[in-house]
Amino acid sequence: MKALGGIVLEPKWLGSLERHRVQCGAGHNCNPRPAAVQQGQGLCRTCAGNDPVAAGREFRERVAELGGIVLEPKWLGSGVPHRVQCASGHNCDPIPGNIKFGTGLCRKCAGLAWDVFYVLINEDAGTVKFGITSGSPRPRLAVHARDGYQLVVRLLTGLPDDVALSLERAARTELLDAGHVPVRGREYFSASLVQFVLDTVDHHPR
Repeated sequence: MKALGGIVLEPKWLGSLERHRVQCGAGHNCNPRPAAVQQGQGLCRTCAGNDPVAAGREFRERVAELGGIVLEPKWLGSGVPHRVQCASGHNCDPIPGNIKFGTGLCRKCAGLAWDVFYVLINEDAGTVKFGITSGSPRPRLAVHARDGYQLVVRLLTGLPDDVALSLERAARTELLDAGHVPVRGREYFSASLVQFVLDTVDHHPR
């Protein structure tokens, strides 16, 4: 504890695998397991950004600083979109981790509203890729084409509001719920699932 700048508040030893009350060097009350500390995992989840209560509070405070209101009823995790209303009254769903590193709340205010959804196939690799972009899809499709995704099997442009984002999330969620694991990233799957993706997209309400 002394080496890490902490103070043990627990009145007696409870065992290496039991949590002990501690105050870290920053003054946060925490309860690490001695074995975990010995293995280098640190004392304090708040300092490490792993405390869900602290992370949720920090997110709400940051959204308030930006003039927004958090509409999401509970903390979902730093990498999961949360429903928010920005200072201009737009409903948006930023990712807390992005907000922490300086990304704005609202795509509409930033002029980045996604209105294109696409499904591409890399025939050599035997994989399908779906995604979203804004405005003309040609620059984005050119990037994927250089990566081998040259076959366009679905291209929807001029989509209103958050339809493109909704389609992308629906496809990803349906695939994961059916037990299909990405072969790369979050939107790259086996090409054998292309019809599954297209069916999900075509039947998703818009």
